[in-house]
Amino acid sequence: MVSPDSAVWLHSGHSHDIKRVAQACVPTYSSLFLYVNLMSNPYGKPPIAPPVAGAYGGRPVEPKTSGQATTSLVLGLASLLCTIFTGIPAIILGALALGNIFKSNGRIGGKSMAIGGIVLGALGTIVFPVMVGIMLPAVQQVRVAARRTETLNHVREILIGMLNYESMHEKFPACKPPQGVKGSGLSWRVHLLPFLGHQHLYQQFDLDQPWDSPYNLALVDLMPACYTNPNVVLPPGKTTLVVPTSPADANSKDKTLFVDGEMGVSFGAITDGSANTVMLLDVDTSDAVTWTQPTDWEFDPQNPKRALGGNWQGLFLVGLADGSVRSINNDVSDREVVDLMTRSGGASPAPRR
Repeated sequence: MVSPDSAVWLHSGHSHDIKRVAQACVPTYSSLFLYVNLMSNPYGKPPIAPPVAGAYGGRPVEPKTSGQATTSLVLGLASLLCTIFTGIPAIILGALALGNIFKSNGRIGGKSMAIGGIVLGALGTIVFPVMVGIMLPAVQQVRVAARRTETLNHVREILIGMLNYESMHEKFPACKPPQGVKGSGLSWRVHLLPFLGHQHLYQQFDLDQPWDSPYNLALVDLMPACYTNPNVVLPPGKTTLVVPTSPADANSKDKTLFVDGEMGVSFGAITDGSANTVMLLDVDTSDAVTWTQPTDWEFDPQNPKRALGGNWQGLFLVGLADGSVRSINNDVSDREVVDLMTRSGGASPAPRR
């Protein structure tokens, strides 16, 4: 506080000296400057403004970071995953933060954070969804290719089981053996189980009962993964991996590797060559069968591409008798398909893709 004697001296017109004294005494007390203003400006002159902190040697005051700018930056980053749900709020808060920063005359900081939030919010709201839309077809193609590779691996696994079966029994498993033969009521897919590493499951079947008996039906849901096609949706126990079959009275040149009523053939019956004869194929879901049922895809020489090519865009999958797998274009000629399906029809080399 100022003493009465000092007040008299102040009033005597020594205002300039007072200012210098006040500036030297930097502890800026508001009451002192209020008193100086009142005493040195009795006629309404503009008051003396108190010194700003740091103006006369004091420590500068750091600007306070805008909370809106910080929030805008956080929401902008989140918009790269949440898109418009956080992108639009990031843009709005960033704009509000910039407005408040410009009006604060340096008291509020965070301009770069606000700009970053606006830019990231715009990217998340506009650019990122556009990029996702562009990339989505490519990602889908990669997924389909992965499923096709997985299905081809399943086909290859079954082919190896078939070849091992033939090596032990000197003939391939029968697709539909004559009635009365033990196990004739079950599919070759069941009889192949021991050669696919599923001996325990095979032992659970009653070979004296048909596939649709109450006892054997209870095992339908235990279908091994190698009989599945991950690119299609089917009821439990259904498969699209089947063998091409021919009726018993088919012309010899139109017979496939599997003929109804036969007990299975050996490699000697394949005069077209094992690399040119289909042993297994992936058919459309319309021809899917229960995996334990002794039913497969009946080959029609007049319509050789029936129910083929619907599971994959532009192609269908086959497994050849030599253990190799192929992806065949849908635009392959009927003649080429007939040559592939028959075991002694004078086949040309299997087409590739």
